[in-house]
Amino acid sequence: MLDTNQKSAADKFILNKLDRRSFLIAAGVFTGSVSLGGLLSYLYRKYKIQPPYSGSESEIIRHFHDHLFPKTADSPSASEINSIDYLQFVLIDPEIDEDNKSLLINGVTWLEEECQNEFNKSFMNLSASDKNRILRIIEEANWGYRYISLNLNYILEALLSDPIYGGNPDEIGWQWLGHTPGIPRPTDSTKYNSK
Repeated sequence: MLDTNQKSAADKFILNKLDRRSFLIAAGVFTGSVSLGGLLSYLYRKYKIQPPYSGSESEIIRHFHDHLFPKTADSPSASEINSIDYLQFVLIDPEIDEDNKSLLINGVTWLEEECQNEFNKSFMNLSASDKNRILRIIEEANWGYRYISLNLNYILEALLSDPIYGGNPDEIGWQWLGHTPGIPRPTDSTKYNSK
């Protein structure tokens, strides 16, 4: 449940009066006071924003991200760094480039079309080798190369950012890399693009 301050921050964000990073902090999304699901639900209901991905599309993207950035014996997967939630939230940011937003949203459909044409299956149901094969096929198309690149960009952004900005929960990426963040760490008043 969102409190009054969090709802106010959400309203300012949607009305383009608060940048994404400031909004994440103001809303307390990743401080444990509210879940991303609750926040997205509030925004979708109040502003009639359609979620960028349906439930099935989110699942396809989760498989896609986990294939691009899989879990290993010592590294987190894209799912563990909440890359899908991070991407869904990025896509409702009014500042995101419209061409990139369109590609990220439509790319899942195009990816599925390629999988159906090549294997008569969803990306989710392909073997690892067939997933690699479909990635090689789509990377030859301009949209496919850009689609893979943009998704990798947001996976890495979710992995490497200071948790104050919404990615890298519990510093999981930093722990994996053995990274010690610089001091001082960002705060509400010193974070990127603070007002």
